[in-house]
Amino acid sequence: MGHSMLPTLRDRAPGGVSVVFPKDRYRLHAMVTSAGYDRCTDPGYDWHGLRRGDAPFVLLQHTLGGRGHLRVERKRWELRPGQTMLLRFPQDNRYWLGRNPEWEFFWLCLNGREVLRVCGAR
Repeated sequence: MGHSMLPTLRDRAPGGVSVVFPKDRYRLHAMVTSAGYDRCTDPGYDWHGLRRGDAPFVLLQHTLGGRGHLRVERKRWELRPGQTMLLRFPQDNRYWLGRNPEWEFFWLCLNGREVLRVCGAR
């Protein structure tokens, strides 16, 4: 079986670890542009999908522990361990920690024409 980096990243918590992949001239169908792990404890953790620039991308974020909040347009969810969100940007969405004591997750930012097509991003 393979080896997981997650235990190593968890040992560095609290706080986040991220990797940014180099951008190249090739326009692939799907590519990871950045990835990371974080355990948030700051109630100020709050991202809004219309304030992240105009470049389209997709975020896949999987909850490992704690809880987070998600709003997409007018619908709201509480994200618990084992749940994953898939968001496109720019879009009217928001995700945040709020009053929860922590939110532990890993995430991938994706780009490429096929990823954007499947997720409805332009």
